[in-house]
Amino acid sequence: MKEKTDSTMTIEQIDREIERLNREVKDVRGRQTEVYTRIVGYYRSVKNWNRGKREEYNHRRTFELPGEYAEKAQLAGNRDEIRRRIDGDLKQSGEALDLNDIASYQYFFRTTCPNCPPVKTYLAELGFPGSEINVDMDEGFELAGELAVCATPTVIFRDSAGNEVLRSANLQDLVRTFNKERAAG
Repeated sequence: MKEKTDSTMTIEQIDREIERLNREVKDVRGRQTEVYTRIVGYYRSVKNWNRGKREEYNHRRTFELPGEYAEKAQLAGNRDEIRRRIDGDLKQSGEALDLNDIASYQYFFRTTCPNCPPVKTYLAELGFPGSEINVDMDEGFELAGELAVCATPTVIFRDSAGNEVLRSANLQDLVRTFNKERAAG
């Protein structure tokens, strides 16, 4: 209940209003909210996580992608589309992947990512030149946003002109893709 409706209030009126609002806040009653988030491919209640996983959850950052990258982000989250790319039905040029087309890669990782080290090891075995981008760092996080990288690990393979020819988000897909291409070639 406000004592004055115009914009000029005395200090005493302001103090009474603050006191009233503080009393209202103390009397707020509600129910505990249960938060679910996706982890390793399925949804689970955050309250059931161990202390370490909850701390990691608290460090997560979300961001909005500019319009031109939103379509890439939707593609990155669409497993059917990713599967078609991996199976060679859809590449940037519309043609199947040829290992000779690959000139370099960008490997996006986090220091706390358990799936990142095996991908890094496999990339070293492939022998392509590449760069490692730590998305825990501000520059890496910014580049990930620009390229619609929404998860780690993510590897973007590029041709000699710098065009993206393949994107992969896990070791199994990388192994399947490169074993298939080696067998065909």
